[in-house]
Amino acid sequence: MPVNSFENYILSWKPERSQLKSPLYISLADLMEKDILSGTLAAGTKLPPQRELADYLDVSLNTITRAYTLCEKKGLLFAVTGKGTFVNGAINTRKTIVEPETNTAINISSTISPMPNTERLCDIIKSVISDSMFEKSIQYSTPIGTEYQQKAAEKWLNIFGFDKCNNVLITEGSQNSLTLILTSLFESGDKIVVDQYTYPNFLSLANLLHITLVPVSGDEKGMDPAELAKILNTNSVKGIYLSPTCSNPQAICMPENRRKEIAHLIERHNLILIEDDCYAFIAENKPQPVSLMTGNNYIYLTELNKAISPAVNMGIICCSDRFLPRLQQANYSCNLVVNWFAAQVGALAINQDIYADTIDEHRRRIQNRNMIYGRYFEITNINSYYQWLPLPSGISSTVFESVAMKAGVKVYGSERFLTGDAGGRYYLRISPTGPRTVSQLETALRIIRKIIDDIQNNTINTDYTV
Repeated sequence: MPVNSFENYILSWKPERSQLKSPLYISLADLMEKDILSGTLAAGTKLPPQRELADYLDVSLNTITRAYTLCEKKGLLFAVTGKGTFVNGAINTRKTIVEPETNTAINISSTISPMPNTERLCDIIKSVISDSMFEKSIQYSTPIGTEYQQKAAEKWLNIFGFDKCNNVLITEGSQNSLTLILTSLFESGDKIVVDQYTYPNFLSLANLLHITLVPVSGDEKGMDPAELAKILNTNSVKGIYLSPTCSNPQAICMPENRRKEIAHLIERHNLILIEDDCYAFIAENKPQPVSLMTGNNYIYLTELNKAISPAVNMGIICCSDRFLPRLQQANYSCNLVVNWFAAQVGALAINQDIYADTIDEHRRRIQNRNMIYGRYFEITNINSYYQWLPLPSGISSTVFESVAMKAGVKVYGSERFLTGDAGGRYYLRISPTGPRTVSQLETALRIIRKIIDDIQNNTINTDYTV
């Protein structure tokens, strides 16, 4: 036992001094990484002050500082000036929404895109295959797509307020777009501010690349500008990731005044804005993208696979001038060629304007499903694939997931999307479009309603057959 410690020494982390080897700071960093990855040090945990840990372990302050710095560079930790050092929220949590399907549970965890205009899409696919240029076109080509596909991408961006955008890249979808952005513009140890609840595949990607995510709390309007300003004033932050329209998972549509406040901070601190607007197509009276308020600081991404068809796996990036060369190089290095077939189908769908009817039909079907949800719970956003349901106090979303699965319903809890501390509040992300039929949706919602009522009445059991 270290000479300066005692049995009731209050620290959030107490590594064993006997396990340290020379050089001490590397050994201590290894112990910290092991405890983070094993879950002993949970995401969001505030680490002991460096002087107190140095005293506890009877080592120099410099040893602790070097160990913390090493772990911060690996993306395991992030520091907030005046508040302390915390375990990165993207580390060692179930940040995935890609899991094997089950035939025994009703799926209200993930979305199934409605597929209107299937016949017209089939006609487009047939026309692509029968085109005299088909054989030549599917050979290797540049990674930016054809001129025809580029022009179609620009037309798609017009829907969201981009009257003119020459800096366009075509990708394999939004996840591919995010990979290109993070690998080309960020390095291990860089900090990106994110919403407290964020798209989990972005969290996983940042974790893989050892990029530190710093959570910013928010409200029903989205990220809180005041909280963001505090973090930016006391930290060296390189980027910001936003999903301001029909966000995943909270279904928030950030109002224009909030967007302007965020944009002002982005410009003031010269941040790289990554605006993931893949759900903006479904919003009515679309607000102006934050990207159009930030001068030369933006990267805007969208995709077609939800708006037109899951088969059209075409992502689109629009960026300011200063990011284009590095993104083009990353696109070439990672992709070599665009998926010409998917991009050509998407381009034809755009140029034949089938997306207009498709989006209207999407919105009608989603609204109908959300109205059914509204019979059981308060609707978060009528035009969203997802609803954000608060759980009663005293039960975590991870536990609720398990109980619901035993009852025959697959649902995702807020801990899958969490960066930082939950503050004792937990939620469910429910997708009313997930079940194949309205009858299945009704059954799943009745089961969820029954479990929540039982929790509130302290009568929770294991039989929720409805």
